[in-house]
Amino acid sequence: MATDSASTVDFGIKHHEVVFVFHPEKMKVNTSQELHIPGDEFIAHAGVPNADLLNQHTMTITTGPTEGHFGVAGYHMTTDSGEKKWVRTTNRTPVYGHKLTSCRTHFQHCNIPGDKHCSVLTLRPSQDRFTDNAKINERKALPQWSNITHANLSAGVEPVGLGDDTRFLITEGTLGADNKIETKGVVHAYLKKNANLPDFFGGVYSDKRAHKTVTLKGQDAYVIKDKEHLKSIKKLMSEMAVTHSPFAKGFGINITKLHDEETRGPLTVVVGFDRDPLTDEGFKGIEKDTAISEHRARRIVNPDAKDDPHEVETGGIVQRVPGFEDVIEKAKDKAAVVADYVVRDYNEVDEVE
Repeated sequence: MATDSASTVDFGIKHHEVVFVFHPEKMKVNTSQELHIPGDEFIAHAGVPNADLLNQHTMTITTGPTEGHFGVAGYHMTTDSGEKKWVRTTNRTPVYGHKLTSCRTHFQHCNIPGDKHCSVLTLRPSQDRFTDNAKINERKALPQWSNITHANLSAGVEPVGLGDDTRFLITEGTLGADNKIETKGVVHAYLKKNANLPDFFGGVYSDKRAHKTVTLKGQDAYVIKDKEHLKSIKKLMSEMAVTHSPFAKGFGINITKLHDEETRGPLTVVVGFDRDPLTDEGFKGIEKDTAISEHRARRIVNPDAKDDPHEVETGGIVQRVPGFEDVIEKAKDKAAVVADYVVRDYNEVDEVE
């Protein structure tokens, strides 16, 4: 059966490429050039609606037959203001040579002058690639959940009170100046989608039992009386609002000239990515990082050693919750405790007199 491209959420692309064309003819030794593809374009070319569905595991860098020596490395934008980090790979290409001021260790590829050359690199997994995130990632394939932001979490949630009783009116979203929905509310969308499921909060939001009203602004609304229900929904939705993939803000290539020799013609850098697409079986995540942590090495040396009750390994990373050791030690779901742990701003916390 053919699939309508307008409704396709993963085109099943297992390999995609980005081509960067540099003009380094006037570059001096130790200077660099960079080219970057924005996040939305990079994600669209991979055929998915959200960066956490990229699921990329291998990167190849191929350079064409250009005169001159160049070190090549991929980078991510980490903020909208332009801060960058090198792409994390298990292998690198250290470059040594005559007239080099030092060994350059951040390169992932070095071209061969006058010849085509390719480097194959294994990407270190980010949190989005682990099975712990599989169910959340699968939800992000659906249009209504694919690009949730934190603004959508509070949109359409209006607390109202009567005496000591606080309830929450849940509307489709925040109204703009034209009295139309300006920011859609995901709490309302989630309530509406699941309201008639018998195991959804015991059916209290079903068509037959839900308490519905009309707000003072004329919006139809669900009424949530139990704040724990709202807390539970917002916790799930807040996980949807976080994008873990470092490719969310795009991908770039940096080239650095290694020798002060003449360069002729453009330098073409072809970067390919191998990925595991979404299938009928779901998101193909990984259980563990292939890199062995000190924590896992201890288990290899002494398989009978007891785990530290104050530590938990999630996404291949050993994490702790300083100050709440008593809580995590007794918790049945230690990963949930780690997920809820935050370091708060001192100025936002009421001091104890």
